[in-house]
Amino acid sequence: MEYRYKPGDRVRVKQNLEQLKIYSMRSGPCPDIKVGFVSDMKKFCGKIVTIGGYREDRYQLKEDTMNWLWSDDMFENSKRLTCHSLL
Repeated sequence: MEYRYKPGDRVRVKQNLEQLKIYSMRSGPCPDIKVGFVSDMKKFCGKIVTIGGYREDRYQLKEDTMNWLWSDDMFENSKRLTCHSLL
C-alpha cells in the first residue's frame, strides 16, 4: 500500500492532539502501526509542515529536528495542501 503523503507534501498537524495518546497510520506498508504523541511534538500542532520522508514505516517532518515519528491520524484529513494563484 502507498503512503497517503509523499516527501515534499505540505500538511497541517491537527490542533487537538493529546499527549500520550496513540495515533494510527492508515497507509504505507504497515497501516496498522501506532504512533504515540509526546509533549515535544506539541509545538507543531495547528502548523503547516512538510513531509520530509519515512522512517520505520512512519513519517518524518522536515521542520522537526528531533526526528519524531508521525502518523496519518496526526494530520488534518486532506490529501495535501495546495496553493492556487489569485491572478
